[in-house]
Amino acid sequence: MRSEFFRFSPPTFDLPDEAQWPLLAAFSPSALRAPAHLDPSKILEWSHLLALRERIAAIHGSDALASALGPIPAEALMKNQRQTAGRSLLLIELARLIANSAGRLGTPIVLVKGIALLVADITPLGSRGIYDVDALIPRTKAQPLADDLVAQGLARATVHESSQHLPALIHPRMGVTEIHVSLREVHIDSKADACFEDLERQELLSVAPDPENALVPSADLLAAHALAHGIAQHGRSPQGYPFFRMVADLQDLASPGHGLRSVLENARPFISQSVSARELRAVLELEEHLRHGSIPTEGDGAALLRHTIGDYLYPDYRRSLKVGAFWSAVQRRDWTKISRRIKHSLAGGPKVASHREGKGGTVHSALEVLKVGWTWLASKFGVMPSVRRSKNPDQTADTRAPDER
Repeated sequence: MRSEFFRFSPPTFDLPDEAQWPLLAAFSPSALRAPAHLDPSKILEWSHLLALRERIAAIHGSDALASALGPIPAEALMKNQRQTAGRSLLLIELARLIANSAGRLGTPIVLVKGIALLVADITPLGSRGIYDVDALIPRTKAQPLADDLVAQGLARATVHESSQHLPALIHPRMGVTEIHVSLREVHIDSKADACFEDLERQELLSVAPDPENALVPSADLLAAHALAHGIAQHGRSPQGYPFFRMVADLQDLASPGHGLRSVLENARPFISQSVSARELRAVLELEEHLRHGSIPTEGDGAALLRHTIGDYLYPDYRRSLKVGAFWSAVQRRDWTKISRRIKHSLAGGPKVASHREGKGGTVHSALEVLKVGWTWLASKFGVMPSVRRSKNPDQTADTRAPDER
């Protein structure tokens, strides 16, 4: 990938004050201030949309939040953190079940993403939303493991499988798991997505404290996978995967009191084909601003911030991102994603596919198709003359937790 490639061209706008507060509260612990002129309910709404509620509650606690926001909003944040902690404990229990099942097949599992951060004691319990157990295993063991888990009472989800994982499996009490055979957009010594054997061969795995028969990737690889997932895979759909959850994971992986520079440098070799050096610099710039209690207003860090917030505020920009994502799939010859989007379109009649667009729904007419295409081209060249801002983020955004959709 070209080192100066940058896939984000958001419109220029002033960031809502209610969105700024949770960003500073989550990434700059000393920045907690009483927002006298702000609506606490809107702060809670943005904290939810940006997937930062648990982190804010874990960092500051109920007394500080009650002083800043009032007792009712503070209790709402603390209640959400307690619920997240309870759900995370159930997922650890599910990880044990999966690891035991894999052990009977003669293989360990590699826990990745949020569950790996949790069991490796990198992310404190209840400080991050975790909604499933992502487990990587050798490709030849994936289907036998899935079959064994179904025999133990898990149900197969009706959603599609992808090239990187089997269809999700659902336990009636513990939650959801995805069995992965590769880590998409992460590469080790080849252009192919990294698999279990690659990580094992390069000695990038260590034993997890819990459960037995489970491994976790090195911190460098966890950071690389977070960046690949947040930028290369979901960069054009911030509502599909929360960008600031990725930033929080990277901050947790950094040494206490230090920034992301060394984390990003060590992750870079694993994602040089999928995330550009310029995009990594933008992440670093944005995190440094937030960590020091300021909101960037210019440069690539500011563009990255406007991209994430603009996805909630501007329906036209969100639609342009979908067109851009489809075109990117065409350029990469990602036939799985292309066929999935076409099938999604045909399932609803002669429509252009719309992916989790909340109340907006699908684009219907040829005129709208041209309009979306024009919006995408305009955003690509940095001109957004006709964007319409929503009066409130909840008018266009799907306000469920991103991984619960």
